[in-house]
Amino acid sequence: MVRTIFVTGANQGLGMHTVHQLGATPDIIVFMGSRKIASAEEALAKFAAEIHSSSTVVPVQLDLTDVASIKAAHAFVTDFLQKKGISSLDVLVNNAAIVGKGFEDTFATNVFGTVAVTEAFRPLLSKGGSILNISSGLDSLSLTNKDTPLVPAYASSKSALNMLTVQWSLEEEKKG
Repeated sequence: MVRTIFVTGANQGLGMHTVHQLGATPDIIVFMGSRKIASAEEALAKFAAEIHSSSTVVPVQLDLTDVASIKAAHAFVTDFLQKKGISSLDVLVNNAAIVGKGFEDTFATNVFGTVAVTEAFRPLLSKGGSILNISSGLDSLSLTNKDTPLVPAYASSKSALNMLTVQWSLEEEKKG
């Protein structure tokens, strides 16, 4: 059985590593969400030879701050899955984030964009599907190390994402 996964922010860092590892696994379709499709294709070229023969990595243009982009990504993924005879996604990995552009830009991507993508793709998840929201150690409310970088917009956006994760989990629990 083929497992289906959508990873946002997948053209660099942890997102690219995640897509690389998933692609090397048998029987996976992994959608590689990236603000710029050319960046996703360039990243994919770096590990394309290591993708398992039974798996597929599909670059998808996705700008979390653009509603039209989110709708287009959802339509693309839905259409791709239908053509393969698959009705749902198994996992949504919210990995996209920015650091250091001020509060408005940071929250627009790290919180509001993640909410928009999650709301768009949540109905596409299979029963028992999962949403993974990638956070960071900088989101800790008890972090007191003097050497910790001061990035208040990023750190507070990731703290907000952690609370959203808890709230969404409680919603799903209540639904059964």
